[in-house]
Formats: sequence, structure tokens, C-alpha cells
Amino acid sequence: MYGIDFDTSQKSLSDELLKIFMYVIIISFFLIPSHITLSRPFINSKILANSFLQKVNLIQNKPAPQHIVTVPVYHFLRLSYARRITAYNDVPNQTSSHPQMSACGPTLQANQIALSQNLFFKPDGQTRCGEHIQIRLNNGHYINGIVWDTMNARYHNAADILIRGTDQYQKAISFGIESGNIYRIITQYKHMTLSKYLNI
Repeated sequence: MYGIDFDTSQKSLSDELLKIFMYVIIISFFLIPSHITLSRPFINSKILANSFLQKVNLIQNKPAPQHIVTVPVYHFLRLSYARRITAYNDVPNQTSSHPQMSACGPTLQANQIALSQNLFFKPDGQTRCGEHIQIRLNNGHYINGIVWDTMNARYHNAADILIRGTDQYQKAISFGIESGNIYRIITQYKHMTLSKYLNI
């Protein structure tokens, strides 16, 4: 005589029932309207299907999909109030005899900002080379850039924004003299689980 493996037969029956339920849910996507009335009004059929799939995962001891993504989170730390914010060009009479070089290295193609020496150097003597900053002008405009140069020692609490190109002289002049707050931009990366927000 042959013994009957009840655990195996029950598992097979369970799998067959799960398949049937899956087919019913899939068909409901096409036959059931987008909103149906059950015990609670306006239960979306897709949400119902997702809920069922989560229960299937639990029955089969499978973890629900997490869909984890990494997003940047920005923090702004006030560095100083700048009484003088201007713009300059990468030409010898506004920089040095080698305008292609800045205090931190080769002049950047875009978003370069020079700070007065009292802001460019930290209390420990280190520079702020490479730090991302945001300048919030009093006229309401925001300017994001990278600290990559310093200014003449006669300036204090000041910033100078590079406008590249020898033909951009008038644009830098037209910027005029502004004032505003300077903030350091600190970027942190946070892991978020989309299943919490997408019902998946």
C-alpha cells in the first residue's frame, strides 16, 4: 500500500486555490468598473487586487516588494550675510594674469562663486573649496553655485559670481551690487520605500 502525503496534497490544493483567486482578480481589472461599492464605498479594484497580492505573498512566505529608492534631501545652513554681491568675468583685469586658474584649481565652466577671504577660509584655516552654496538676494532671486575662488583682501563679507566669456562684460556690469544671505547646501541621501505611498 502506498501512503498519502497529506501535507503535499494540501499544499497542491492551496496552490490551485491561489491560482483561481489570481484569475478572478485579473478578470476584475477588465469587468469591474474603476470604483465599486463593497463594505466601504469607492474601493478601487486595483487597490483591492494589490491587497490580495500582498496576502498571497504572506501565505507563500514571500516578502512584499519594497521598491526602495534613494532621494537627495537638502539642508541649508546660514553662513553669513553678504553686504556686497557682484558678478565678474574671467578676464585678466578682473582676476589675475591667469584667469583660467582660480584659487581652488582650474576655473569652472559654470556656477563658480568667489567669496571674500573672511568667508572663504574656515576658522581652522581650511578653505571652502568645492562647497555648494546658495545666495538669496534681497531682491528675491536665488543663485546656486560652488565656492571655487576668493576675492581681494579689501573685501569683507562679500561674494562674486563668475559670468564666463569675454563677451559677457556688460552682463556682469548690469548685475550691479546686491546684498543678501549666503547658505551652505548640505546634501544627505535618504532611502524611501515607495510601497508605503503607492499601495503596492
